[in-house]
Amino acid sequence: AEGLESPAEKRLRMMNKSSILSQSEGKADRLAKKKVTFDPNLSQDDKEGTSRAIQPPSKTLSLKETADIVVKYLTPFYKSGKFASKDLFKGFARHLSHLLAADKSSFRKTVKEEAQRLIKTFFKRRGKCESETDWQELTTFEM
Repeated sequence: AEGLESPAEKRLRMMNKSSILSQSEGKADRLAKKKVTFDPNLSQDDKEGTSRAIQPPSKTLSLKETADIVVKYLTPFYKSGKFASKDLFKGFARHLSHLLAADKSSFRKTVKEEAQRLIKTFFKRRGKCESETDWQELTTFEM
């Protein structure tokens, strides 16, 4: 029973130790004195707070992001039996993803629209994808 301390002793010991809270108070004072700068490019409307939310510019997509979009729009065609095999589906998705990702100015919205357009046009011309030659000549300008 020697190792046990009374609640009063424990409180006294805890008060003698340096508290994390007391350490951070000094930091809070330093942070509060930080200099605030404003963006001179903001219009008068933005400064007055009457403007709409600022939208970040669309970024170009990576091959992985493009592939995810292509697979999303291509999967219903695979499920409905428009591909002779799973390997053809994968090959077509890979080909189309690389084709769309090659255009470095592609933004998310245009990649989605272009992928949908190419896929729809492809399957209007062919009822089913039977071989790789069906999509080998596929280009964004062809359709």
